[in-house]
Amino acid sequence: PADATVVAGLLGRLLDIEKSRTLEDLPRDQAGLEPPTQSITFDVGSENTLTLDIGAQIPGSGDRLIAIAGRDAVYQAPGTILAELDQPIDTWRDRQLLRIKRNDVERIEIRRPDAPTVVLENRDDGFWLVEPIEDRADRGAADRFRTALLGLRAESFLDDSTATAEPALEAILTAAGESTIVRLGAALDSAALDSAALDGSTLDSAALDGSTLDDEPIDLGGFEGADREEQPKTRHHVRVGTVHATVETALLGHASLAPEAWLDRAWTGLQVFNLDRATFTDDQGTVTLYKNDLDWRRIMGDFVGEDVADDGAGEKIDFTVASELLYALVELEADTVRDGKGLQLDPARTTLTIELEADDGRREILRVFDVPAENRVALTSSERSSVLVVAASAVETIYNQLTAVRIAEPVLDDVGE
Repeated sequence: PADATVVAGLLGRLLDIEKSRTLEDLPRDQAGLEPPTQSITFDVGSENTLTLDIGAQIPGSGDRLIAIAGRDAVYQAPGTILAELDQPIDTWRDRQLLRIKRNDVERIEIRRPDAPTVVLENRDDGFWLVEPIEDRADRGAADRFRTALLGLRAESFLDDSTATAEPALEAILTAAGESTIVRLGAALDSAALDSAALDGSTLDSAALDGSTLDDEPIDLGGFEGADREEQPKTRHHVRVGTVHATVETALLGHASLAPEAWLDRAWTGLQVFNLDRATFTDDQGTVTLYKNDLDWRRIMGDFVGEDVADDGAGEKIDFTVASELLYALVELEADTVRDGKGLQLDPARTTLTIELEADDGRREILRVFDVPAENRVALTSSERSSVLVVAASAVETIYNQLTAVRIAEPVLDDVGE
């Protein structure tokens, strides 16, 4: 495809050409127009065309003789018109290799040699990992890869179709129902990624073969998160569809995460502004926060019914106290994420259950499990198969904020409420 900006700029300059004089009686062959040096044909609509012929250069001047095909008149015009056209073919090519809008991306399949295939799906609530396991994807990791993929821009174009015959990365991008294959070759410079450090190690299935968290400590070894940060750019050959080019990109680095690094470390996929209700149950009982207009109201103990906001049940408490608890909840991130399929968590070890309801009807149940791992707890979500592991001190912040909600003095409703 052509670069729309370059073509539009050329068209604008061509349409702005002004003649300096008209040579009515100069034969076309004497004006260098039989044949012309260059011809430009404009499609002016309704199957009509107009052709501008460029002829000889006027001696002692940079001007050129030009004419409209099919007309007798010859004109003198600035010679820069020829320089505009006398450009390498790559000048006109679109260097943006993918013209796809971010929000149109539906699915990304990432393949690397000797590494498990990673498949991301863009759902209503963000990216989800589909392979090698199904779970909510880390938003930052998915966004960085998508941004790097859509941002591929050619430094130069190649004719050698074998440049990416054995790609270091193959990404299949599906957007608006259509799929595009991107094949990225190995890094071309000394800044090439250390393949030994990015060997695509899989989730530790040996440690997840049915062991129970209440029988043995959690293995906290493995991925520590360094590869989730921004990656340096390296130069590569790339093939996008039928186009071969050289690019500078961090795409291979963003693709070279261990599978567990693609998993979301946030405990919940909801945000504070989404929440309509949060119910907390522990050994101290049950307390519910629910949104009533711009306020948070508290209900101590169990309640009956769904429309508590309409009933004005409970009592208003300090907005900051309620918000600090909810922000501590949604901002909590795991130290490690484990595949939960082979893990058995003892329900008797549940120390806190949180039921969340969003303004769009989404519901999520979160649980905290006490396990015999030193200073660690396990977290689960009803929306996910993985188990999150965090320091006990991180959850202690939530317990402290929950206590603050329980003991907060009621706030008098404004007059007229």
